[in-house]
This record gives sequence, C-alpha cells and structure tokens, in this order.
Amino acid sequence: FVICIFAISASAAEKVGDFYYSFDDANLTARLTIDNVNFNREDGIADIKSTVEYKGKTYTVVALNDGCFSGSTSNSWSGNKSIKEVYIPETVTYIGKHAFRECINLKKAIVKGNITSFYDAEFYHCYALEELDMSAVTSLTKIGDYFCQGDSKLTTIKIPSTVTSIGGNAFAQCSSLTSFDFVPSGVTSIGGRA
Repeated sequence: FVICIFAISASAAEKVGDFYYSFDDANLTARLTIDNVNFNREDGIADIKSTVEYKGKTYTVVALNDGCFSGSTSNSWSGNKSIKEVYIPETVTYIGKHAFRECINLKKAIVKGNITSFYDAEFYHCYALEELDMSAVTSLTKIGDYFCQGDSKLTTIKIPSTVTSIGGNAFAQCSSLTSFDFVPSGVTSIGGRA
C-alpha cells in the first residue's frame, strides 16, 4: 500500500503598492496579475516600475499577465475603469492578451518593454485612448489581431520600424488617427482590415 502526496505550490496574487503581483522566487521575477482589474488610484496613473520589493527581496517586473487590467482572459470583460495612463518599463518582456481590453478611461499608454509580440486585443475597445507610444520597443516584430480596434479617440500611435507583421483589424475603427509614426523596413504580413 503506497500513499502519494503531491504538494501543489501556487503563488497567489499579492498586493504591493498599487499593483497585484505573482512572484517567482527562483528567478526573482514578478508578473502583474489579473487582479489589477481592481487597480484604483485617484489620479489614474499606473506607473509600473521595473522592480518591486517584496518580503526583503527585489524582483524584476517581467510581465503583465493575460487580462491583467481587463479582468478576464475569456469572454466576461469588465475592464478597469480607473486607469487613465499606463507606463510600462523596459524590463517587461510580455504583455498578455486582452491586458487592457475595455479599460474605457485609459487615455495614454507608453510602452518601453523588451517585447517581441503583441498577441491579441491588448488595447481593444479602449475608447478614451488618445496616445499609444511603442517607439522604444526595439524588439517588437508582431502586432496581433484586434490590437487596438475600436479606439475611436486614438490620434497618435508610434510603432518601431522592427515590426514585420500586423494582424487583422489591428487598427480597425481608429477613426481619429491622425499621426501614425511608423516607417516599415520589412513588413511581410498585414491582416485584413488592419
């Protein structure tokens, strides 16, 4: 008779400062979690720092998980209503699908991370979004489907020249777009209604 006991270690989200994180002790990295749908600062500014102190250790912030500020990774989007500006540091290598989806009061997003791909609907239906600056993301090669579809107040977008693929509907219904700062050097794929 043999009894096997398995211990499952799950890192629950912990709030440190303004944000919820999950922590990887082995690599000293931190990821912002889906719990950030509850982000609430009076000024609405989400200034994500490159490191966070937790229990006497310094963790490098490397990711914004899927649904980070939208509250879902499936079909029940609620979107954070408090966030007005977001600043993403250069240490971030991943911004998850639907990260800011339906954050209807988000007006400005500055992304400096070392990101190679945006996968799906990261800024979808951010109706108040006016400025999206990704010019400092020199490793970006892919902008996925529905990236900022429906962002009807978006007037300015800055995309690095390293982008080679733009997904379908990536900029659909961005009816106020007047400044599109992008000098493509090697675009090989553009999806329908991009």
